[in-house]
Order: sequence, then structure tokens, then C-alpha cells
Amino acid sequence: MLVTPRTKAKPYDVGYVPHSASHDDEYDDTLMSKEEFFAEVDRSLQQVKEGKVLYMLPEETLDEFLIRTQGCIE
Repeated sequence: MLVTPRTKAKPYDVGYVPHSASHDDEYDDTLMSKEEFFAEVDRSLQQVKEGKVLYMLPEETLDEFLIRTQGCIE
């Protein structure tokens, strides 16, 4: 997971949206289950604690950042 700071912006919450809230009568198997979602959040938090993060350099564009880090992303 890529984590980049949001400068001059308020932080925002990321939450789980149940399947029923995103689709009326159809089930989309491409969506994560609630358990998978929270497991991914926990894994990402552990990576941050371990220092496994990538930062954008000052004045670096998103394209430049993605090119520079393409070999580092799992």
C-alpha cells in the first residue's frame, strides 16, 4: 500500500462499505470481504511501523514518484 501525506488538507477516514450498500441486488465478487479489508489495513499499519514506506520527494510529480518506485512496490 502506498501512503503519501496530504499537505494542506484535512485527513480523511477510510471505512468499509458493505456489499449491500454498494449494490442493490447483485453481488460483486471483486470487492473485499470485511475481514479481508481489515486484514489489509492491519498489514499496512504494520508496514508503516516497520518503516516500510515510500515518500514522494519535494517537487516530485506523481508520475515521477511512480516511475522511481515501480520496482519497490509489492
